[in-house]
Amino acid sequence: MKGYWSRQGKINRKQKGLLLIAFVLTAAALITGLTVAKYVHQWESDPALASTKEFYFTSDLLKEPEEKASYELYSWGDGIKIKLQNFEDQKRFSEIDIAFKITSNDLNGSANGNIEIEKNTDNTGKITGSAANAQTIIVKPDGGAKSVTVTAESTSPYKKTLTASFTLKDTTEPRFQVIDSAGKAAAEMIIKGSSTTQTFTLSWNSAQMAPDRTNPLLTFDKNSESGGGTTSSATITIPASGSCSILLFKKEPVADYSVKEQDIVNNRISLEIFE
Repeated sequence: MKGYWSRQGKINRKQKGLLLIAFVLTAAALITGLTVAKYVHQWESDPALASTKEFYFTSDLLKEPEEKASYELYSWGDGIKIKLQNFEDQKRFSEIDIAFKITSNDLNGSANGNIEIEKNTDNTGKITGSAANAQTIIVKPDGGAKSVTVTAESTSPYKKTLTASFTLKDTTEPRFQVIDSAGKAAAEMIIKGSSTTQTFTLSWNSAQMAPDRTNPLLTFDKNSESGGGTTSSATITIPASGSCSILLFKKEPVADYSVKEQDIVNNRISLEIFE
């Protein structure tokens, strides 16, 4: 019996030792798990620790340099309007603010053009994070400029470059087209000028349509309107490399007065071609 109890006591002591070791390992695992959980929580919640995959700096026109984005324009108009964004879509956006700067250079790399950024005058700006947001940039090239390269570079929290070139299209002949479809109340006529300033005469059937009289570019011929016929006319002057859009209000919305883009011959645009 003495030997039995001695052996049983050894077994109990051994079991207690194993239980102690198991308790220590369990406590260590629990502490480690809490530490890892805390680290993961900090990584996910602290914007400063966000990965570059959560950084979005995009644009409607500017692209990454390797894409070599380029556009042809008929005129600089009121400037080149460019949107800079902090998102890929409404669900994927940068959590933190993005600071950026804009440059506009000519073919020789020299600064060219005036850059307008909301609330800033030093060619820098900021896109607010935590939601999908955008900033509109307006670049106005200098007079006589034929081509400019616009570059946007984010300066914090990460650096990324977006760029594109914009070139005036050299038009040798003025052209026009009418965009329309059945059911629309008004058609849209687009006139693209040539390399020189020119004045054109526009004529139309007043029983079918009427150009927008509030358009300041049009000078209406009162004699043609008081003559009693259906033909009316007006003149319009388009500056060199310029373009314009004129609304043509239709008498019958079901009609379709579309005209494919074509040259303007003898400085006359006739819309009296519809039966």
